[in-house]
This record gives sequence, C-alpha cells and structure tokens, in this order.
Amino acid sequence: MPYQGSSDAILIYNKKILLFLRDNIPNIADPDKWCLPGGSLELGESNYQALQRELKEEINIIPSDLNYVGHLVSPNNKRYELYFGKLTEEEAKNIHIGSEGQEIRFFSFDELADLKFTRSIAGIINEHAGLIKMMMEKEELPKPEDLGLMP
Repeated sequence: MPYQGSSDAILIYNKKILLFLRDNIPNIADPDKWCLPGGSLELGESNYQALQRELKEEINIIPSDLNYVGHLVSPNNKRYELYFGKLTEEEAKNIHIGSEGQEIRFFSFDELADLKFTRSIAGIINEHAGLIKMMMEKEELPKPEDLGLMP
C-alpha cells in the first residue's frame, strides 16, 4: 500500500510509557529499534482509523482514552498525527504482542536513556525530554505547540 502518512500514540500507565520494539528485519525502516505504538496509513484510512488498526495489530487493544495532540505535515504532504492516552488497569492487563514486533513494554522515564529509538521518536524524546517526563509523571495531555506540532 502507498504510504499516506502515519499516526502514533503516547500511552501511559502507572507513570510509565508503552513502547514497541520493531521487528529485526533488514528491509524495514528502523529495524530492532523502539518506537511508539502506531504506524502508517493504508489507502482510504484516516489517521485515526490507521492508529486504531495499528494498535490492535501491535498491542491487541484500542485504548478507550485516546486524545489527539497535534500533527505535522511533511514536505511531500504526508500527515503525521500524535495521540495521547492513559490506559486503564484492565487495558494494561490485556496488552500483548500482536502480529508485528518483538516486544512491548512499559518504561519509566529514566529507563528511556538506554534505549535505541526509531529516528522519528528519537527526535521527539531528545528534543522534548522534560515535557515527556511531565506527561508520564502527571499523565496529562500536552499542548501541540509544546511538541512542535500544529493543533
């Protein structure tokens, strides 16, 4: 399917962030690196529909609390959307690896420093470390402009 854009989710539970370890396959982008759950749109999907599909495929749940944070539009007119959600205890218990990826796991803010991230997520975490930490600790939705996104 042609790449139309993508959507990712910052999912928090118990002051930890959920990350997804990509497959270690040489012909995929950023193999064997950690990323936020989410992914690319398929033809005809909205960003939100793609996120729901990708979450079901990657972590086996679609969180009840998913909030749009903001978006970027690339120079080639592809839209990237970021969402934020707080997981319930029940949702956290039902998470398990789906048909893609090697591992899914919750990390504290301090554990993030030792991980290898995909290029897109590394930029967000490196440029906005303080804000990411605040989001995890307070479990609050950030403002789009604080992450360099458009509302």
